[in-house]
Amino acid sequence: MQLQPSVIIWTVICFLLFMLVVDRLLFRPLLKHMDGRRERIARAGEKRAALERELEDERLTRKLEAEAARARAEAEARAELERAKAECEAELNAYAEELALYEKDMTAQAAAAGAHDRELIIGALDGMAAEYADKLIVSK
Repeated sequence: MQLQPSVIIWTVICFLLFMLVVDRLLFRPLLKHMDGRRERIARAGEKRAALERELEDERLTRKLEAEAARARAEAEARAELERAKAECEAELNAYAEELALYEKDMTAQAAAAGAHDRELIIGALDGMAAEYADKLIVSK
């Protein structure tokens, strides 16, 4: 086997032409497509990061709104509880006043009944004393 310079030269020329055609028709479009894909991936990553930040902001906003709503609900519940407590205390005070009036009335009635009973007893005793005195006088 002999090395022929013309075959080597034609092989190199054919290889270079082949590389030029492959470069123009395959490698450049493939690299261009890969660069475009890389850019789309980078844009999608940036968009995803922006959406994640937006979502986190939305979560924080909703959390703050929920906490504010809970605080308002607790304040309303406390106010309602205080109002109910005041109503109960007012009702209890009214019942206490009624009870005091009732006890006062009962005491007055008892005193009046006692006085009335005393008067009846004294009247009865006076009547009995007068009858006894009349009997004593008549029997003498």
